[in-house]
Parts: sequence; structure tokens; C-alpha cells
Amino acid sequence: AIEGFQAVLDQCPHGHAHRAAALSNLAHAILCGFAKTIESDIDRAIHLFRSALTLRPRGHIEHSLSILDLCHALCKRHAHKRDHSDLREAADLYRSILPLCVEGSHLHQVVFDTNGIPYVIEQCNTLPSDPSDESISLRRIVLELCPPRHPHRAYSLNKLAGDLYARFERDGNKDHFYEAVHLSREALAVCRADDDQLSILPGVLSDTLGHRFNHHGDPSDLYERIAL
Repeated sequence: AIEGFQAVLDQCPHGHAHRAAALSNLAHAILCGFAKTIESDIDRAIHLFRSALTLRPRGHIEHSLSILDLCHALCKRHAHKRDHSDLREAADLYRSILPLCVEGSHLHQVVFDTNGIPYVIEQCNTLPSDPSDESISLRRIVLELCPPRHPHRAYSLNKLAGDLYARFERDGNKDHFYEAVHLSREALAVCRADDDQLSILPGVLSDTLGHRFNHHGDPSDLYERIAL
């Protein structure tokens, strides 16, 4: 089958109207036959999906489909190789099509109800706290993938708060501190009705309130920390 799709691609040189479709079809054939012992297969499939996406820029009728194809392949490679750069790229690509995901539409259902975005969110939320720009940026993207009422929104808020607090501890920028407090409070408010999540969230807020009490002596911070 792969040889047949390759033959079709060979007949669609650069500039051919069906080259993007031929690239995608060959990539799908390779991905379907992907063997974990042959890493070059999935690398090649991803290269082909990237090439197809280049030929289907924003505004093209197949642009969203090409993004979903590439994201699927990136998630599959991440599951195999655990390369977090694949995770970051998939998250950013998913975010790029959020404006097109009107609630109730087929695209919205495909994006949110299949394993793509849930996989990216869950895997990103397992990453350790990291004060770097790259990690904080990824946390913000993940939060965009978790709209209100999303089951992982509270935990994603808390993970971003944790990175921001770690950044504050490293650099001392109070803006990061205050944002961490705000996000931690929002996370706690979001999951008040979800007792399963409630027990794991107060940590960052407790740390930030304790830090502020130690430096400013405001008893309200201490009372709020005790109440958590």
C-alpha cells in the first residue's frame, strides 16, 4: 500500500493541485503501519504531514484537517519517544484552531472528544514545575485548551500558578507572585464542587499566602491559609 501511495505522490510534483492530499495519504499509510522498532517511519510521516500543512495554510478548507493529522502523529511519537518538544508543538497547533471550534460543530467534537487534546493536557500536566519561559508559555497554552467547565481546568490553573510561583522564587518579580495567588484562588473556586480534586490543589496557594504573611504580616493571609 505504501508503494502505491508513494507512486501517486511521485505523479504530483510541486505545484500540483493534489500534492497535499498525496502527501497526507502517504503519511497516513506509513503511520498505520508504524512499528515501534522503526522510528524513522513516524519521523517520515510527520515530515510528510508538515509538508501537507505548508500547502494548506490558514484559510484553506483542509487547514484544520492537516493540523489534526500532524497533531495525531506528534502525540503518537511523544507516546513512543517521550520527547516533550512534540507535546509542546501539538499543544500550540491545537490552540491555533480553537477559534474555529464552534461549540456543537463537528470540528469541536473531533478536537475535544477524541484522544488528541485530552492526551496533550494530561501529559503536560504531568510535567514537573519549571520556572522557565518555555514552561510557563506551555502552561498558558494548556489553560486555553481547558475552557470553563473543562474537567482539567482547575488542575491546569494550579500547574500554571506553580510555575509562576517558582519563577517568583527565582527572580523575585512580584507580578509573578500576584498572578500565582490569583490563579490558585481561581483553581480552588473552580473545584469547590469536585471533592476529588480539592485535596490536591491548595498547596500553591498555601505557599504563596505563607510567603506573603512572612513578609508583610497581614493576618488575613494567615487566616486564609489556615482555612485551606
